[in-house]
Amino acid sequence: MPHPVSVDKQGVELCPTRASWLRFALLRAGVAAVLLVVPCMALDPRKAITQYVQTVWTTEAGPPQSSVYSIAQTKDGYIWFGTEQGLARSDGVRFTVFDRRNSKGLAANYIQRLQASRDGSLWIGTDSGVTHYQNGSFHSLTTRDGL
Repeated sequence: MPHPVSVDKQGVELCPTRASWLRFALLRAGVAAVLLVVPCMALDPRKAITQYVQTVWTTEAGPPQSSVYSIAQTKDGYIWFGTEQGLARSDGVRFTVFDRRNSKGLAANYIQRLQASRDGSLWIGTDSGVTHYQNGSFHSLTTRDGL
């Protein structure tokens, strides 16, 4: 005996039938089979972990402090690190440190949040407010700017 089916005004089935459950189960099984056959992108199991390159940055050649509170990557490829002692920018090889001593317009050294924008600029949340980095310069926003 067939199961009763409820449909809405457009004729869309509200209560799935046994056949729809079977189709769904077969679809799931097919997807699982494909995932088992397709090679996954991961570390090569034939290589020892020591064969991979690992880089560790310390405060001697990297960020100004080892506690990093936020990380963002801008469209130009730079990776930015927010610390208690300033903002660090890396190209993957070298670090450039920005703080209140060397960067006019940076609100504070304590960088709590970073957000890269679609336009390639960087928004910086500090313990003293918000700073915007764009085209090589910092501009701190205040209540005069609408904060």
